[in-house]
Amino acid sequence: MKKFHFDISSIKWRKKISIGNKNPIIIIANEFFDCLPIRQFYKNNNLWYEKMIAYNNHEQRVFFRDKKIHSHALIKKIKKNTSNNVLELSKSRDDYFSKICNHLKKNGGMALIIDYGYYEELQHFTLQSVYNNKKSNVLDNIGMQDITSLVNFQKLIKIAKAFKFNIDVFTSQKEFLLKNGIRERANIIKKNANHDQKKSIDSGFKRLTDNTQMGSLFKVLAISKKNE
Repeated sequence: MKKFHFDISSIKWRKKISIGNKNPIIIIANEFFDCLPIRQFYKNNNLWYEKMIAYNNHEQRVFFRDKKIHSHALIKKIKKNTSNNVLELSKSRDDYFSKICNHLKKNGGMALIIDYGYYEELQHFTLQSVYNNKKSNVLDNIGMQDITSLVNFQKLIKIAKAFKFNIDVFTSQKEFLLKNGIRERANIIKKNANHDQKKSIDSGFKRLTDNTQMGSLFKVLAISKKNE
């Protein structure tokens, strides 16, 4: 087997998506889209509200405040995106994904998106935070904790189809990993592992594929430009 060497110094970090060449490209986004900002809306007594964050300067306290929506254009947009009473929108996600699709459209290639997400319409808000590997209040430990929300894969697929892309794969992480040999790989590396290492491998396998952990919560989307 040919050895593969990767020079980590060749990695380039970017604050914005700005692909400076016109070559075909493979884009892998693992837990990227879940960190981008969202707006949250809900309906109560036939009125739509947006959940906002407010700050009390006197008390130096950050808190949630619900604001009734009066904009007919915004209400129309909300109703266009859901038939339920709860909606999360992310312009940042849509814009970033559209930039990726635009580059692929012009230059060819594919994108693989792996993230927390959903396809069916939401029944509840998904904003969540983790501090020291434990769930926490979103408004606590500001700037020191991981804040995420589930990705709307139905919206990403809709954008990809607007670019007339192939939807090569859309499935759960469990099905994707099983079809691509994770069980076989685990069995191979366990052959030369000690007892503790085998337990760690089994634990990792379960965490990635079990439906009660990451197996169904994570989704996998692969898109590519159609041959013309």
